[in-house]
Amino acid sequence: ARELGIAEVDTVDYFFMGMFSHIDVLLNRPMGSVLSTLPLSDGIKYALLGGKNDYRDYLDCVMAFELADWNKALMRHPINKIGTERFMELYLDALRWAEQLNY
Repeated sequence: ARELGIAEVDTVDYFFMGMFSHIDVLLNRPMGSVLSTLPLSDGIKYALLGGKNDYRDYLDCVMAFELADWNKALMRHPINKIGTERFMELYLDALRWAEQLNY
């Protein structure tokens, strides 16, 4: 988290933002309706509803990366801040963590 310029107290917020970024699709409900029932910070809710803030910058960066939209991903602040190689390492770490979940 420190290497991304994110304070330790914010790491949980970024984690939950990623975890809930497609909850509307999973539940087949509007994002606003789903978010009204979740105890997330206002900043995360704002970002998940499409508002521009630091949370949204990171989410947009990861989503562009996942879609292989390299031009869009490389224009994003998070990748430029830590570099593409380190971003890829962190992304692969996250994928490995997700594979270990029992679901």
